[in-house]
Amino acid sequence: MAQPIFNPSSAMDAYQYVQTRRDEALKLFEKQPEKGLAIEMELLQFLSDPKIVTLGQGFPYLSWKKSDLYYDIALGYLALDQKDKALAALQRMHEELLLNSSSKLLLDNKDLENLQHEKSFKQFIQQIQNRENFWDGPALKTPFKDNLSEDEKVAGLSKLWSEIKYNFVYFDQVPALDWDALYLSYLPKVRQTKNTIEYYRLLQHLVAQLHDGHTNVYPPEQLNDAFYARPPIRTRLVAGKVLITQVWGDQTELRPGLEITGVDGLSVKQYASTYVAPYQSASTTQDLEVRTYDYLLLAGPLNFPVKLQLLDEAGKTFAVTVQRQKIKRPPQPALQFKKLANDVAYIALNTFENKKVVEEFIATADQWRTARAIIFDLRENDGGDSALGDAILSYLTDKPFTGLLSRTREYRPVERAQGVVQHWFDQPDNPVEPQQKPYLGPVIVLVSARTFSAGEDFVADFQAMHRGKIVGEPTGGSTGQPLIFSLPGGGRARVCTKREAFADGQTFVGAGIQPDIFVQPGVEDIRANRDPVLQAALEALQLQP
Repeated sequence: MAQPIFNPSSAMDAYQYVQTRRDEALKLFEKQPEKGLAIEMELLQFLSDPKIVTLGQGFPYLSWKKSDLYYDIALGYLALDQKDKALAALQRMHEELLLNSSSKLLLDNKDLENLQHEKSFKQFIQQIQNRENFWDGPALKTPFKDNLSEDEKVAGLSKLWSEIKYNFVYFDQVPALDWDALYLSYLPKVRQTKNTIEYYRLLQHLVAQLHDGHTNVYPPEQLNDAFYARPPIRTRLVAGKVLITQVWGDQTELRPGLEITGVDGLSVKQYASTYVAPYQSASTTQDLEVRTYDYLLLAGPLNFPVKLQLLDEAGKTFAVTVQRQKIKRPPQPALQFKKLANDVAYIALNTFENKKVVEEFIATADQWRTARAIIFDLRENDGGDSALGDAILSYLTDKPFTGLLSRTREYRPVERAQGVVQHWFDQPDNPVEPQQKPYLGPVIVLVSARTFSAGEDFVADFQAMHRGKIVGEPTGGSTGQPLIFSLPGGGRARVCTKREAFADGQTFVGAGIQPDIFVQPGVEDIRANRDPVLQAALEALQLQP
């Protein structure tokens, strides 16, 4: 095979090259589809080159780009009214990549309307559905009912037990747990549940005993109002006290800084330990506290009033009854940029769920490249796509760096029959190469217990790069690739299928990444709207005006 048309030094280089060229092709599709198709075909050849295939090992985002290209090619052929070639591109996509859960996307996609009525397309969809249904078939995807049948409840429990037994990678973190015995003990419990709400709450209680932040149960959407309605406030455990940190809407009796001492006649901690914490899947104490006191403390049935006992700054106690509502917290931008004193660039990376975080980071390059220092704030970053974090880190070094080590279980039935219990598959290391014109000045990263999943991957890689200090509190202590599957009645669950550790093999799952400079906001900091973590970072930079 000929040499690749571009000679990347890393999987990230190759990924960005493909994305840039793909964007060029898509712009051509409307008026010059033949030229767009030529670029897409060239990129497919590029991704098939043995060197690029090797680069993509351990970096699946690169190989997954083939899916995008095949789909684009199908659209290009449709623009030329060449339906047979369009279908062939979709078939190649599925033959090479063995994609699951895509039949619905293809059937619902308006871009493919000219193809969807063709007999050959319908036969193709049926083949995909047959493959999808092997692991997550319609028999157990029963519709929502207020009370599922006993058979559905038992089947759902059994599916949950089975998927976790064969795919969960952290059983060593719960050595005293007998998963089979736990399953057996929950059989009579699920039969006794009186409705679907009780059933899903029981499944959450079961999974919480695995103590893993990436292994969870989610009730059907029809039950969102029963599980997730809440008063229009946000709370947090601060120095042992539960404080209101944010208030939305017109709440004259509530304001940030008030302490919640009781809920519905119980002390706030008794309420939390009885009605909230036992149902939270968490890998660390700090993550459990975030889920219990921040995300879900007051969650419950819609319009069901919550009686709060409050304590103000002067020591006055008073009670307030508030209604639960359908609350969606105001969305945070993917990235926030501002210049601080002494020409310090402050960049909040609030999520890795959206590629805009990288696009906006690059868009502000003229400002942070000339800064005396950069402070990255990941205190609210609860994850997403780790590749986005690595893309940003690649601008902070002039040397390649190795990301996290990862491994997954490798189950081979014949070896089990021969007495071999378990293999592990270690994904190859894939160094991330630096970008041109990297920023080599001082860098600090801010973290909290809300720094989670792909957010933690960023912090772990940053620590391995030795580029600067980490300031704040220990991170959430959970990362990995979750496998998502359906449950009866319209619910879902997920199970962590990938172990990750620092490049030197040291683990942070179950512990969290420890900051170099520990700083924890206090009650008075919250009430005065002070940010001691940011202040500590600025002091650590030791920059003079």
